[in-house]
Amino acid sequence: MSEEKQKMIAGEYYRPGDDTLRADRLRARHLIHRYNHTAPDEKAERRAVLAELLGQS
Repeated sequence: MSEEKQKMIAGEYYRPGDDTLRADRLRARHLIHRYNHTAPDEKAERRAVLAELLGQS
């Protein structure tokens, strides 16, 4: 975990342009896009995407 991400989690000032944080945001955008393009009846896929996004199983 990058130092900037540790600062962010701790509620301290951090640089949002940090490579790790940028990669995390891009990953989240991809997952949200995937979720938004599933059909409402694809409940298993939607749950899986949310679990991956939110870190839950």
